[in-house]
Amino acid sequence: MSHECGACEGSGKCQHDHHNIFNALPSAAIHVVTGDDSELTSSPCPACGEEPENPGNCSVCGGSGTQDDDD
Repeated sequence: MSHECGACEGSGKCQHDHHNIFNALPSAAIHVVTGDDSELTSSPCPACGEEPENPGNCSVCGGSGTQDDDD
């Protein structure tokens, strides 16, 4: 039986702390000031592989927002 993913609360998006607004701000600010993507200093999220300002799919449910019971 399917149920809402507990990791992303059904959103399907990565909820890792890497995507916290305070992690995304430095990268976005550098881009605004320089206009150069090569100067971005953010590192990819260890859970989804995306940048802090752009959460990828939840690594638990694969972006579906649901999980299946393994019973």
